[in-house]
Amino acid sequence: MKMVLSFWLLLNFIALSTGQTSADPQILAEVNKIKAVDNHTHVQKVVAANERDEEFDALPCDPLEASDVPSMARPENPKFLQAWEKLYAYKYNDRDPSHVRELLEAKRQVAQQQGDKFPTWVLDQLNIDYMLANRVDKTVFVRSDARARYERVVDVVDNLRAAGVDNIGLLTEQIQDKNTPGNLSQ
Repeated sequence: MKMVLSFWLLLNFIALSTGQTSADPQILAEVNKIKAVDNHTHVQKVVAANERDEEFDALPCDPLEASDVPSMARPENPKFLQAWEKLYAYKYNDRDPSHVRELLEAKRQVAQQQGDKFPTWVLDQLNIDYMLANRVDKTVFVRSDARARYERVVDVVDNLRAAGVDNIGLLTEQIQDKNTPGNLSQ
């Protein structure tokens, strides 16, 4: 009996220790389609040449004591190289100053090509659907049209409120009168 019990325990141990070590590719592909929500960022807005963004952060850090840079924000974090490769086709595995200058020029060119849509382009590249900035003025405009389900709009508004958004504006389609000059449906 002890021999049977020992054998059974051994088989269970082997079965448990040889579990799945990698994700199922089909499940992983579906998970990677899910866009993320960044609900707390300190990004500055896109500004004109002589304009400054003075309200980019609801918590100014000037009065805080100096502290170590978090490990994720340190320049030696390998995630930066991965992000640079994905965003700007950075082809190096280092931070050589000449390579970084090349990177900054590539970023400048992409930003120039994208114009005001540059932040949206970056979010699309990173698979981020929404980004809520931690700004002094917490106003968000939600654009919706007749195709949107009411429940989805309510969910968005509820999530914005939960994230601390103070003012929410709803942008809808403009309904034009058929008698209005310039209406193409006449």
